[in-house]
Amino acid sequence: AFYYDANPNAEFFTVGTTSEFDLLSTVTVSFWFTVDNSLWSSTASETRGIVDKLNTQKTSGWGVYFQNFSIAGTRFPYICATTGVTGVNLNLRRLRYRIPAADTPYHYAFTYNSVTGEYKSYVNGQIITNSNLPGGNIGQITLTSIPAPINNTTVDLVLGKDTTTSTQTGEFKGKLDEISIWNIDLSAQSIADIYNFSVNGEIKSTSTPTYL
Repeated sequence: AFYYDANPNAEFFTVGTTSEFDLLSTVTVSFWFTVDNSLWSSTASETRGIVDKLNTQKTSGWGVYFQNFSIAGTRFPYICATTGVTGVNLNLRRLRYRIPAADTPYHYAFTYNSVTGEYKSYVNGQIITNSNLPGGNIGQITLTSIPAPINNTTVDLVLGKDTTTSTQTGEFKGKLDEISIWNIDLSAQSIADIYNFSVNGEIKSTSTPTYL
């Protein structure tokens, strides 16, 4: 597991710009995480990279990151995921899940398929459903203009920080474990298998991941 507390010594891991992670058609990212209470409860505007290969504008690449959104004047913590595609506003292609508690482990996964335009996200092996309430979860999105390939980017793949911030403001505070990246969009059953294997030692999926 990786523990990030964003102290003055830089605590993140740069994978680099290897072409293996130039995923332009389909992608799945899966990992365990906890969020440190100091970040989870922050009242300042926060955006922190987790598994990030997005450019500054989030118009190219793909990634998962922490962000706290202001809902009716109060900030709430979310884990977000998106891919950079052309002609679609970020709000219309960003998954988000409100993190229930600090210092608590959750398994998170998201998938994207550029042919169908489908984004899906999962927590603890279960697909996240959409909510129409203010600040509600956005667990599934289907783009209307397809195909919608992921725009390529030359930024590094970075774990524990966003790709473009050179200061501590972009560093994640918490723990990450069992990070896996696939160049396919795994099925709901495969995501559930990964979660169950991690918890119970049982798995049925035959997909081959790219492990970090």
